[in-house]
Amino acid sequence: LLMAREIAMKNGLYYVYTGNVHHQEGDTTFCHKCHQPLIVRDWYEIKAFYLKNGSCPNCGTPCAGVFEEAPGHWGNKRQAVYFSSSETQ
Repeated sequence: LLMAREIAMKNGLYYVYTGNVHHQEGDTTFCHKCHQPLIVRDWYEIKAFYLKNGSCPNCGTPCAGVFEEAPGHWGNKRQAVYFSSSETQ
């Protein structure tokens, strides 16, 4: 996973983080402009959440994604993610 993250970042992907491993740098989402940490994780647990209105608080660069104002408080357990299509049949 660490090598895959490194390859992805070298090929232009900005927000690559490793999951399912304890690796502080790889678990952290960084701003792609100023390199400040935006979301610090340890495994499944969010340790720090610095985004302000979905952007880096240091330089104002938007972070791709949809974010709440603050993270949830579910600790380090897995959460189910459900996807649905907005297309009508």
